[in-house]
Amino acid sequence: MKTLLIALSLVFSVQMWAQEPVVSKTDTIQEKGMSADEILKQAEAQKAEQARLKEEEIKMKEAEKAQKELERQAKEAEKAQKEEEKRQKEAERAQKELAKQQKEAERAIKKAEQEKKKLESAQKDVQKLEDRITDTKRDIDKLQAKLEKGKLKGKLSPNDITKEEEKILDKKEKVRDLQLDLEKAQRKLKKVSN
Repeated sequence: MKTLLIALSLVFSVQMWAQEPVVSKTDTIQEKGMSADEILKQAEAQKAEQARLKEEEIKMKEAEKAQKELERQAKEAEKAQKEEEKRQKEAERAQKELAKQQKEAERAIKKAEQEKKKLESAQKDVQKLEDRITDTKRDIDKLQAKLEKGKLKGKLSPNDITKEEEKILDKKEKVRDLQLDLEKAQRKLKKVSN
């Protein structure tokens, strides 16, 4: 930009310097009392002045050409700078997109791990309930065997028989409750696994 201002000031100063008054041939001839030598000298001076003016004009054109070249170079530099800024913005945009994709991948991994934990937990719950049902049924079988054995030996009073039968009924009710819980846990496992 500074070079542009310098070039412009150079052009204007050359133009101001070139605007000197020029004496035309008709003015010199019309003057009375001039000799042929004076007219020739004056014509030569005019030719020299014209040559000087042509030189200045050529210099002005060269200065304008240099100025246009500077302007063209400035435009190219500005265009290159804009291209560089554009590439930089593209790189930043790509980097942001990559970071976004990375975060999404991390979220997906975290979600998959959570789903896996839920699935494992649901499987453990089902297994635990199945084990409890099996244990409770085994306890029922033992209680019934004990009750039958006591009845056969005649060692149990009617009150003891009633207590043992209540224990068996409680265990059977517990098995039903556990089976309901097992069904819920199996539904949850099915939901989680899908």
